[in-house]
Amino acid sequence: MTALTTRRRIVSPEAILGVTAIVAFLQAVRVYVPLTVFHPGLWWRSVSEVQLGLLTLALFCAPLFAPLVVRVLGVRRALWLAFGGLALMRLALKLAPDPHSTHVFAAASIVCGLLGATLWARYLKSDVAGFVLTIFLGLALDAALNLAFLTWDYAWQPSLPAILIALIISAGVLYGLYASNRAHDDEAISPLSSRTLLALAAFLALHVILIHNPAAVASLTGYALPGAGVVVLACTGVGILVALVTRRRPLVHPLLIGVAAILALDLVVIRTQTGLTVVLALLAASTLSGMLLAASYSQAFKRPRTISWVLASLGASLLFLLLLLAINYLSGFVRLPLELWFAPPLAIVILLLTSRKPPPDEHHPVSYAWALAPLIGLFIPAALFIQPGAEPSAAAASLRVMTYNIHQGVDIEGRVAMEAQAATIESEHPDIVLLQEVMRGAIASGNVDTVGWLAQRLGMDYHYAAADRQFGNAILSRVPIIERGSGLLPRNDEMGQRTYVRIVVDVGGEPVTIISTHLDHQRRENRLPQVASLIDLWAGAPRTIIGGDLNSKPDSPEIHALLDAGLIDSQAATGNGDLLTASTFDPQARIDYILTSPGVTYSDFSRPLSDASDHLPVAITLSF
Repeated sequence: MTALTTRRRIVSPEAILGVTAIVAFLQAVRVYVPLTVFHPGLWWRSVSEVQLGLLTLALFCAPLFAPLVVRVLGVRRALWLAFGGLALMRLALKLAPDPHSTHVFAAASIVCGLLGATLWARYLKSDVAGFVLTIFLGLALDAALNLAFLTWDYAWQPSLPAILIALIISAGVLYGLYASNRAHDDEAISPLSSRTLLALAAFLALHVILIHNPAAVASLTGYALPGAGVVVLACTGVGILVALVTRRRPLVHPLLIGVAAILALDLVVIRTQTGLTVVLALLAASTLSGMLLAASYSQAFKRPRTISWVLASLGASLLFLLLLLAINYLSGFVRLPLELWFAPPLAIVILLLTSRKPPPDEHHPVSYAWALAPLIGLFIPAALFIQPGAEPSAAAASLRVMTYNIHQGVDIEGRVAMEAQAATIESEHPDIVLLQEVMRGAIASGNVDTVGWLAQRLGMDYHYAAADRQFGNAILSRVPIIERGSGLLPRNDEMGQRTYVRIVVDVGGEPVTIISTHLDHQRRENRLPQVASLIDLWAGAPRTIIGGDLNSKPDSPEIHALLDAGLIDSQAATGNGDLLTASTFDPQARIDYILTSPGVTYSDFSRPLSDASDHLPVAITLSF
């Protein structure tokens, strides 16, 4: 990639190719992961988790085949196969008729994208300014498009705007490849070094997990999605500016080490802080990562041997996978001190280790004005800001309450299915919705902000709480919320932390307390202390609703403890205690509850049938 701006040409074809290819590749990853993790036909019934892991690992070994493809097709045709395949597979993914086909096309897109990146690093023109700018702007465009659809990636949506944007991105890949003089096997064009490839993998993982992830930023900061979008774009601009300054005036390692140490502490602080503290930490992360990416950039003086080239590309590919998935979700199997936030500091350490103090680069002039380019995307959060917000309903003497485990926004086929879940909720016209398995910005659910999207779509206010800042519980409310709170439940030996979220609303001129929670799914010995904590939290207060996925059957000691404390099972009170709620495709248990304090009248119980989640929702009208 040549520099994005020179005195003769504003945007190079290599930059167009790089930016659009990044967008297409990241969208394919966000489609592939939920389908792989959640599709029942892939591993719940026919494929083991070990086979699942081996399948994903095989995809990310695509760089191994680059020399063979070049030998058979030649450089030019190999580039067309890789990038042209990425463009076409991305379109096929968009138009696939079923989840299995979508999964195949997403996997093919990933293979083509990794193969294209391997060939690009060796055969296309590059300089440090164009390299850094292209990476930053590709991430920024991806985040802006993601934000424009409220983080529910348009790859999942059949709307005309979504199809047109997919066509434009694929056309950008094809045009960029065609106009960039196709392949370059001139010896004067130096390939990227192994150090730069590893730095690029760590940089991309850091930004996909955290900095250019609007849903994760919203969850971490506590801001609404429009505010999170502004933070993401600001991080892009600051990162570009610092990277360009570093390129012209290289910094020394002691300074970098000091900043890295401070940032590592900030990333720990992110777990317990919100608002401006997190914004400053994200800006610092973007600043440092841009600085280190520019400092890690180098080119080999001559063509590396084929084995060196392939191993460097393979190492970068597997490093990206490790940071994005394996380490990010290792806390599901091993208790880590930093849990989900172990990967971002590790990515920064890798960037630090791959950086150096390069000589000043005065040969490729580039304007610092490119740091203002992300401001173009501000119209997206501005448009979101002016959209109508939640409209509180008038005070009434009753509440229509629903509890719904939304399965991280993913349906029983493995698709991110926000509209189907919204329609399921909307069909019951609830005033209050207790949500569990609320995921915000995790790759396993396609980086979607489930609660932010549902709140905007349904015109409801919300309150959210989670221990790891991405997975937890929430409450949607059409009634004005007058008090908000949350807390941790006893963890014991459980892999993940459990929480409750609590609000107080006005019903008929009196306060009503509502609590949503999700108990441990592994062991009764973990759930019983959590139940005791909920009973202490309730403390016998009148006009209280406690509900959620309790992972306990009606005859279990956990439910008996709640009922013996004085709570009432509303579903059983209406004579519907035999209706099961999980799992959707083969209901075998009732584990979702709406419990109330005494003195409540129940009516209009409903358990709507829907395959939008692996749980069936429960809804009931409560009169006080």
